[in-house]
Amino acid sequence: IFCDEPTSALDKENTNTILELLKNINNTFKTTIIIVSHDINIIKAITNKTAIITNGALEEIVTVKNKAINSLSYKEELLNDWCNYYL
Repeated sequence: IFCDEPTSALDKENTNTILELLKNINNTFKTTIIIVSHDINIIKAITNKTAIITNGALEEIVTVKNKAINSLSYKEELLNDWCNYYL
């Protein structure tokens, strides 16, 4: 399955729903899913291997330690980003 920015225009709730669906498809059918995304949180949440492409060239393939798909509110997300930025 090839997904090009599958969650780019979605709110957080629908993003989480799509990510859970893709994970379930992968786990149930052992289907390879290729996801193109500029959102590092999406990459961390759903991939186990990631190809890093810079200026159109494959730079590296890395193994990713999955991070849980979280359901933070917009306020929590903003405050976490703000706290991390200024610390």
